Amino acid sequence: MNDNVYCFSSKNRRCHHDDYFLLISKIRNAINVKSFGLKFKLLFSKKPIVFLDIDAQDLLFFPIMLLRSIWGAKAIAISVRTEYLYLDKNYEKESDKSFKYKQKLKQIIFLLIKHFSLTKVYSIHKNTKYDKLVLHYTHGNFYDIQLWDLKYLNFKESMPKELINLKLDLDNYVLLAGKLDERRSKSEFIKFIKNNSDIKFIIAGIIDDNDINILKDKPNLILINRFISNEELFFLMKYCKSIYSYYSNYRPSGFFGRSVQLNRQIIVKNNSFLSENFKEYKKLISISNLSELNADLLCMPMSHDESFIYDDYNFFSKLILLL
Repeated sequence: MNDNVYCFSSKNRRCHHDDYFLLISKIRNAINVKSFGLKFKLLFSKKPIVFLDIDAQDLLFFPIMLLRSIWGAKAIAISVRTEYLYLDKNYEKESDKSFKYKQKLKQIIFLLIKHFSLTKVYSIHKNTKYDKLVLHYTHGNFYDIQLWDLKYLNFKESMPKELINLKLDLDNYVLLAGKLDERRSKSEFIKFIKNNSDIKFIIAGIIDDNDINILKDKPNLILINRFISNEELFFLMKYCKSIYSYYSNYRPSGFFGRSVQLNRQIIVKNNSFLSENFKEYKKLISISNLSELNADLLCMPMSHDESFIYDDYNFFSKLILLL
């Protein structure tokens, strides 16, 4: 139990994976491993491993995962996209024929890992419509870590430098965080902004030069065109009353989860993963088109605290401690 646990994370997903690692390090000694060479070396040891990218890069290691059972090496894998194993009318790549073959291959690999290795696969789809379905491929479910991790991480808040000299009431702003791209319905958002000056937005994340030229003179926008730290994001999410999670794709969102923890009202797209699977959260603003968004919708009462409704720390910590 005094041994380190090794968290395999991706260089491409530093926020998502690094936050998972940070939580695990609060539970027991942990090392964040991004180097492919070191991962390969550790796989041939008996060291306990947590696979944080089992939906993508870590699948390359599945033959070694099977071999590790020979010398009794244990591991946990956290799947955040287990819903991709099932196609339905909402999945944006359903028309992509090649995806169906990739999906079938992924289903086979998940089954091999589940039944012929000592790696326990867990999904973040607890209490969603996929809850029971994914148990065919996994050992269990828990609520997404980013629905409940903030009180265990103790992030410090930091005001972005772009806001320091501005006297803003952030309670009047909607926060759109992350790269402004089509996942965040960029085209629809820009069209909406061109015709709407009543709702104020802070866009915090990378913005393409062409989009900057369109948005820079809008009086109801504040642009923070760069990567922002966890501490800055925490500040913005804590003080902006409303959060933009109007995503075009059909998948979970850690940013949405953090918004729930901070008891924010959240703008989501109708028939999205978020609108369908978090109906019990009373501060959802679910719309079919951004043109439906108006000041009245953003005036719901904020007194009722729902920040605690998805806490799975006890279950998750036991998984890590038993490795």
